[in-house]
Amino acid sequence: MLNQLMFKLRDQLLGTLLIVGLLPALIIAYETYQHKKEQALNFSTELAQKKLNVVANRLSSEFDEAKSLTKIYARAPQLKALEYERFMPYLENELEHLKPKFEKFIVGLPNGNFFNTSGANLRQDGLRTFDDSRADSKLKTIKNRDYWQQTVQMNIGNDLITYTSKPMISYTTGTKQVVIASTILNDEKLIAGMIGLSIPWDYIQDLVQSLILENYIYLDENSKVMLVSEDGTYWYHWNDEKVIQLRKDPSGEFILNKEGEKEVVSFNILEEKNAELRARGQEMLSGKSGIKPIQFGNSEHYIIYQPIQSSNYSIALLLDSKRILAPAMASLNHTLIIVFFSFFLIVFLGIIVSRILSDPIAELIEKISLLALGESPKRHVKTKTKELRILSDAIFNLYDKIDLQSQSIAKSQERFSLVLQGSNDGIWDWNVIENTLYLSPRWKEIIGYEDHELDNTFQTFHKHVHPEDQENIKSLFKNLITSDISTNHCRFRMLKKDGSTVSILTRSITLRNKDNKALRIIGSNTDISELVAREQEVIELNKQLETKVFQRTKDLVDALKKAEQANQAKSIFLSNMSHEIRTPMNGIIGLTNLCLSTELNEVQRDYLDKVILSSNNLLKILNEILDFNKIESNMVELELTDVDLFEIAHQIESLMKPAAEEKGIHFKLALDSSFPTYVLSDPFRLSQILLNLCGNAIKFTKSGSVSLTIKHLKNNKNNTILAVFSVTDTGIGIQNTDNLFTPFKQEDTSITRKFGGTGLGLSISYKLVALLGGKLEVESTYGKGSTFSFTLTLPISDKIHKATQDKKEKNEQVAEIEKINSHILLVEDNKINQLIAEEMLKKAGYLITKAENGQEAIDKLKLEKFDLVLMDIQMPVMDGVTATKFIRNALMMEDLPIIALTANVLPSQVEQYLQEGFSGFVGKPFDFKLLLNEIKSHLTKT
Repeated sequence: MLNQLMFKLRDQLLGTLLIVGLLPALIIAYETYQHKKEQALNFSTELAQKKLNVVANRLSSEFDEAKSLTKIYARAPQLKALEYERFMPYLENELEHLKPKFEKFIVGLPNGNFFNTSGANLRQDGLRTFDDSRADSKLKTIKNRDYWQQTVQMNIGNDLITYTSKPMISYTTGTKQVVIASTILNDEKLIAGMIGLSIPWDYIQDLVQSLILENYIYLDENSKVMLVSEDGTYWYHWNDEKVIQLRKDPSGEFILNKEGEKEVVSFNILEEKNAELRARGQEMLSGKSGIKPIQFGNSEHYIIYQPIQSSNYSIALLLDSKRILAPAMASLNHTLIIVFFSFFLIVFLGIIVSRILSDPIAELIEKISLLALGESPKRHVKTKTKELRILSDAIFNLYDKIDLQSQSIAKSQERFSLVLQGSNDGIWDWNVIENTLYLSPRWKEIIGYEDHELDNTFQTFHKHVHPEDQENIKSLFKNLITSDISTNHCRFRMLKKDGSTVSILTRSITLRNKDNKALRIIGSNTDISELVAREQEVIELNKQLETKVFQRTKDLVDALKKAEQANQAKSIFLSNMSHEIRTPMNGIIGLTNLCLSTELNEVQRDYLDKVILSSNNLLKILNEILDFNKIESNMVELELTDVDLFEIAHQIESLMKPAAEEKGIHFKLALDSSFPTYVLSDPFRLSQILLNLCGNAIKFTKSGSVSLTIKHLKNNKNNTILAVFSVTDTGIGIQNTDNLFTPFKQEDTSITRKFGGTGLGLSISYKLVALLGGKLEVESTYGKGSTFSFTLTLPISDKIHKATQDKKEKNEQVAEIEKINSHILLVEDNKINQLIAEEMLKKAGYLITKAENGQEAIDKLKLEKFDLVLMDIQMPVMDGVTATKFIRNALMMEDLPIIALTANVLPSQVEQYLQEGFSGFVGKPFDFKLLLNEIKSHLTKT
């Protein structure tokens, strides 16, 4: 049995840890991975584009250098007259220094004839011919070359023009090349010709490859690079067959044009089959740059393109998306490895923690089960958790007290049963509150019936009363309810089963509450038919019966007193439990908050935030238990005051919206604008109800929304309104709403249920709504959601909003007080709580003096003046209440603010402290903001 409980608890704890710890972590990891992937893509593409820009700038520098050289040579005096014997030696000498970057010089004449450093027909003044060895060979011409046309033929204004040609193949050497040409002007500033520098394709190819490999270290020599001229012709391409080349016939011979020159075939990006590539080509021809995704072949690529300044070319790079993302994906994969390692670490730690927590709890449950079966196990649980050890001891002690009370009640019940059997009376018991009636078997036997033949109803009672005695019986019950008498008796007749009459003497006792309202009326019926003729015997019998009834009544009263004592013992236990739990919890929460104000890493801060969350959850459970006890003991008193429903609704929204958004749920607030400014109600209890209902709705809703709606139905004639409050969710719904508002009732009661809680929230809310004058109702569809609603009749308040100036003046007054270093005496015997309060108050700017008990506080007050005192209640030497009375009476410090700072938080205790002379009250664990507000409010008054 113990092992089964242990495993179930362990599984439950482990599942909770995994849900609370792993689910948010996995969601965050997934979102982080997606975000990093997108960032990596953007970063990688931007980096690739910047690198291509570097390559383009480098190529542009090469062209700028070539342009500068041609301009220099165009101005050289050796070229002005264009005499072959004069300029050719000069150019050949210069070419020796320019190789291999430049292949040759080309010097063109205005008529299209030309010279170059690759050869000459000396028989025709050094010009190039189709056969330089023959004097009658036909002259070659560069009239069809764009660089001659741009610098000479189309140069109408006799300007010095520098031009970068399209890709071409040399007439003389057959070399693929680009020519950088400049206009030659003579001394009269007229066009004398042109000079060009030839850049061979091999040099460009090597330069482009080296620049690409230098900037893109993850690429190889076969990377997809292309240089495109201004008309779309490929100058450079990863596929050599697409670079400009000489045309050949099927036999492999070069094809000549009509002028005897070798024909050239070129390939253009605008003629590509890939439509996306053609579209990017159009952008390159218009001088644009960019990076775009493109489907190339059977995979996704990115094309990066960039114009080369100082030329008519653009460079483009086609990259596989996998290669461009390779460095970033390696980093992302490393992140995934860390996430998976963290996942397994959390699971491992969860198993260890669940074992530590589940074993002692399982042992405690096993021993409680044995106690319930009447066995007597050892009253000790092995655990290192102080709170669990205190809880187990308290449960065993409480069980012993309850066991003693049960034995006492059982003995009383046994005596009462024996008395009833001995008296031979018929007993009836009327529960006035529930309007139910109990008729004992003997009561029915007196009038000739078996127990099963008659129902326990008022109809049965009145039906068998003699018609002539009906009014007397009605008058009897009326007097028992309305008069102040507790006991009564009378004679009347009843009709038996056979039609005969039996004389009855009935005696009754009325049980009332503190308001003198009748709760129960208990009576006995005695058959006195045989004694009617013998009056004296009847009188004697009545005396004896009265004695017996008195004894039975006394036994019942004793039993009720013992039950009240048991209830009082429960209240004392809850009070002590509250104090003992709240005191260490104040230390836990306070020290955690202090730690959070220090330098922490993210993991430490996350752990401490979870400590605060767990502590608040424990306090919530404790407060629910205390609230339930107060309601069950009729200790709740409503405090009707002015309430702004809009303010309460927005406060609920601000508290609930973060919790809803954390689960991905939309929290909606719908308010009727026709509400009056203020109504009269208890704002604390109204907020408590709405917080309970909204909190439950969020807890049981996985997706969708939670809505809080407040509608104004109508205004009544007696200056009141009808307000409807409803909370609607799209959660799991409720399968069975029977007894839903019963204490500790939950939809899923299995030990492995998904949702936790005490099961008191709805019960407390139901009873608080009843105290406010309404009824909490529920409509639910299983699997689709639920709606909890209630209607309240609220008086309209005459209060109006205060002027903004009043608030401003109050704030300025408080601010002025904050500037003064007020001196506070902190009276606290617990070192941890003393440290927490001192550190927090010092940070707020107050001067602090400490005392460890009431006597020490009195001694310090005799010697030094303080602006305010924070006083604990339970302390050694002298408690806080005694010390406060002494300060008020003996030291005559009636105006000194003294605030109770204690874990005793029951309303009766708080009221007692205020009556004993305390100025205010703050419960432990204390909220620092509430403590500061309480201090400021009292310092403002002084």
